[in-house]
This record gives sequence, structure tokens and C-alpha cells, in this order.
Amino acid sequence: MRRRSYRYRPNKVQSAVGIAAGGLFILLGLFFVIPTFGFFGIIWTLFAVGITASNAYAAFSGKGYGSLEMEERDGPGEGSGGFYDSMGGGGCQGRMDAAGRAAFG
Repeated sequence: MRRRSYRYRPNKVQSAVGIAAGGLFILLGLFFVIPTFGFFGIIWTLFAVGITASNAYAAFSGKGYGSLEMEERDGPGEGSGGFYDSMGGGGCQGRMDAAGRAAFG
């Protein structure tokens, strides 16, 4: 079995919306949430900075964020008969499709 690592990279529009939303939450945090709720507002604003930074990294770097590792079999029906075989086997894409159907109906 081979192990492959896949990276998810959101498109530029998703990243731009994330940057705009994160910026809005930073402004709300600085001018409303921190003065009103104190320490909770500081935590809120730090999360907003993290969201904005991760979206900016995704938008302006050549790399995506996050990774996923999977084991691939050489062909359908091979392997231990475990969890992935019960979802349809048949390579990486088949397992991902079957996992999506199992999780989201």
C-alpha cells in the first residue's frame, strides 16, 4: 500500500471572503466585544486574527493549508476487508466519495 498526502487549497474567492469576514470580526472585537465583554472579547479578537491570517496565507501563498493522508491500494477488492472496503474499495477517490455519502447522506 502506498501512502499519499493530499493538500486542500481553497480558491481565491473563498480566501478573499474569509479575509473580509475575519477583518470584520477583528473590528467588531476591537470596538464592541472587548469593551463590552472584557477577556472574552480578547479571545474573540485573537480567533478573528487567526481566521484572517490563515485565509491570507491560503490566498497569497502557493501552498494550501491542512493535509490529509490516505493509503491507496493497487486495485479494487484488495486489502484487509476493513472499513474502507466496506465503503466500496476501488481506490482513493472511491473511498472519499463513499465516506462523503456515509457522513452526509
